[in-house]
Amino acid sequence: MRPRWLQNIDSAYQAYSNNTKEMSTLLQKTINEITTPANYEWKTLALKRELYEFKSMLEEAYDELPNFGDEELEWEKQRMYNKLKKRIDE
Repeated sequence: MRPRWLQNIDSAYQAYSNNTKEMSTLLQKTINEITTPANYEWKTLALKRELYEFKSMLEEAYDELPNFGDEELEWEKQRMYNKLKKRIDE
């Protein structure tokens, strides 16, 4: 049996993971709606504006969090690598 403190970490991670999946699903639905050709321009514009505002809120919240230096640099390197790999694979 896992110690209680590890169970608490497991529980917190599971909640985080579920939130991430929900946000990812919502984001994909919004992107799909924005890129639907049948939408009127005003609807697409309004949805993109909402997405921009959400991005701004995330950036502001992220800036207030502690900085983990080299670890965050590795995240950015991995992100850039994945973007470049995706372009090459296309």
